[in-house]
Amino acid sequence: MNRAAAKGIAVFLLLMLFFTFVSHHLDALRTPQVLCVTPGPGIIAGKRYDMVVPAEAIHPDKEPYVYVAEDTLSYFYPVAARRATVRVLATGDGLAAVDGLYRDARVVRYADRALLGNPVPVRIWEEEGA
Repeated sequence: MNRAAAKGIAVFLLLMLFFTFVSHHLDALRTPQVLCVTPGPGIIAGKRYDMVVPAEAIHPDKEPYVYVAEDTLSYFYPVAARRATVRVLATGDGLAAVDGLYRDARVVRYADRALLGNPVPVRIWEEEGA
């Protein structure tokens, strides 16, 4: 193989590596970042409930739902948020008692951009010092 062909192949491989790196980082920037909470017990209007989440996490629709962040087996999208239909039992003081979630669910409280689709690849917002 002559020297010009070897240089051409080396430049091609370096460019492919660079563009792969850039596209991976652009994809990470496009992925919504979410802040999650875990449902827990709480009191609304003097009554105790087992599963309470912030009211802002509930999306009103024909059937109300929340987004739940779950781990996936994908290398590129290790966490995805899926819709989980819930039944709202009570609301008040910025909280909502719900039925239909499991105890350790990571309920999406806030997303930096709209979550469109089901499931949606997301990144979990890690707060520093927490």
